[in-house]
Amino acid sequence: MSVDDAVKAKSITANVKPFGFAAVVQPISSSYSMPTASFVSQLTQINGAYNKKAYYGWDYTVNDNANYLLTLAKGTTTNGSAFNLDECFIHPSASKQSTNSTFTGGSSISGSTFAGIDVSTFLKFTAPLQGGFDGLDPAIVKAVGSSISSGNLFGLDCANASSIGSVGYIKALNVVSNADEFDINLIVTPGATIANHPSIINKAIEVA
Repeated sequence: MSVDDAVKAKSITANVKPFGFAAVVQPISSSYSMPTASFVSQLTQINGAYNKKAYYGWDYTVNDNANYLLTLAKGTTTNGSAFNLDECFIHPSASKQSTNSTFTGGSSISGSTFAGIDVSTFLKFTAPLQGGFDGLDPAIVKAVGSSISSGNLFGLDCANASSIGSVGYIKALNVVSNADEFDINLIVTPGATIANHPSIINKAIEVA
């Protein structure tokens, strides 16, 4: 996400500038179609009453929207339009949250709508997180059981003490080694063996 250059330069105040997020990408190939993503464009009720903690934006209550949060495939394309607060509406009961006599709930959101009132009540929205990287290459096979080797322990390279997988294990063992903070009487390292992963096992013995 990025902030508009005019807002960064403070030539336009962030308090009156509508904003949102770009159109989402459908997680499957563009040769297939999915239902268009759904947005909350008017603040909904919580437990039957207006609540300022009900946000605009991504609608997590729609089952089809959950599919947009899956792993993205190659050849994907955007689906639907971008979300913009400028296209949203204020809940009719929201005017009760303001001391400004000219403010009327039910109006559309714009910069002028919020002049002189507490905009923090309304200029909030939820956004979907797509793509990203969790640190694991999806092309790496995660070896288990008898397939585990020094270079592949559940997908982690633990060939030696400096390998990225071993470094992770050693950091974790260092964390739990403080007996003043953690009350632990058992350390388990599934799949790791002294033959294939001596740095991990020796560290575990040291901590124990």
